[in-house]
Amino acid sequence: MSVSMPAPRLRPTAAPGVMAATFAALVERRRGGFEEFETAAATLLGTRHAVAVGSARAGMAAVLSHAGCRPGDEIVVPSYTAPCVPGFLRGLGYRIRVANVCPRRLVVTGETIAAVLGPHTRAVIPTHVEGVTAPMAEIRAALPDRVAIVEDAAHAVGAAVDGRPVGARAAAAVHSFGKGKHLNTMFGGLVVTDDIAVADATRAAREALPPPARLRLLVSMIIEIGAAAATHPRLYPLLLHPLIRTLDRCGIDLPTLMFEDDGRSDPSRVAQRPPTAWGRLALAQLAAFPAQRERRRAAATALRAALRARGLRHQEANDAGDHPLFVTLLHPQREVLRRALLAEGQDTQPTWIRSIAGDDGARDSVADDAEREGLYLPLHVGADPAMVVAALDRALARVAA
Repeated sequence: MSVSMPAPRLRPTAAPGVMAATFAALVERRRGGFEEFETAAATLLGTRHAVAVGSARAGMAAVLSHAGCRPGDEIVVPSYTAPCVPGFLRGLGYRIRVANVCPRRLVVTGETIAAVLGPHTRAVIPTHVEGVTAPMAEIRAALPDRVAIVEDAAHAVGAAVDGRPVGARAAAAVHSFGKGKHLNTMFGGLVVTDDIAVADATRAAREALPPPARLRLLVSMIIEIGAAAATHPRLYPLLLHPLIRTLDRCGIDLPTLMFEDDGRSDPSRVAQRPPTAWGRLALAQLAAFPAQRERRRAAATALRAALRARGLRHQEANDAGDHPLFVTLLHPQREVLRRALLAEGQDTQPTWIRSIAGDDGARDSVADDAEREGLYLPLHVGADPAMVVAALDRALARVAA
């Protein structure tokens, strides 16, 4: 059985400017300096205002505070979302209620959110899961004016839904620029909004925070450069892919261990002001963004068509404006299939989105199943959909045997 050349799951995009930006940030500790990037990002993303923040969660906290949310208030989050979000919100003192997700798209809907609204609900945070958008027009219509909406678009930079950019039907949307995201600046994020008051409040909250510690900058730079080198097409098959497979035999999922946040960290860890040099690093990536977005959309369409043709369940698209980060395959023998894909040279990863329980203990069986069965198929620049499908076919034959 032939084995394809191993393809990295992620290919960091920020490496060419990371070292210079880090050294500049170590020396340059001044505030502000994001105007050029924010203006360019707002224009590209179709929003009136864009505000650079130290992390998507720091931006989320600023928007919620501006909306009048206070510790003890209730916030609705999806039953299937990144665990760092409800963990962060609980760390800020909010109470969490969960809304069930659609079994086909794995996002909340207007109906599922309306079903859990209570008298103490102050905000709703729909997640655009892996770049598949939640139906924002129906969500907005289902909510009373007293309930604020903050879209978790960490994986959906540049996405649109119901004919409008993400964030257009909410107080704001928050994007993440961490490792492996659509834009990669090691850490940091962006708040997009059409409301000048939200933008001003977010900017003021950002400037009140301390800059990241110099040690954190150095560690992030070393990890980023190491990841870029290890995922180089020539080095990856020789070094990183064998290491991933070896650690996997010991029960260690290296990509998840290195890059994902389980939500148990102190909220103050992400409450930092981005360094000025970060804005220049992000700005340098915007020119190539539209073409990369269209390539990802086309790759996702091709992969989903192949999965449908094979009768394989997967997270379906919601809108032509989705900007997917991965395609999530749902398979009852996920771990067997994952190891078979690794053996065929195709790197992958179990979903790190989790089934979330509310403070009342409520759970969603759809989310439970997705957490147990979800497996990422890559859409990064080095992943040819035809090669991914060919590796998947060989892996499925291994599973059947």
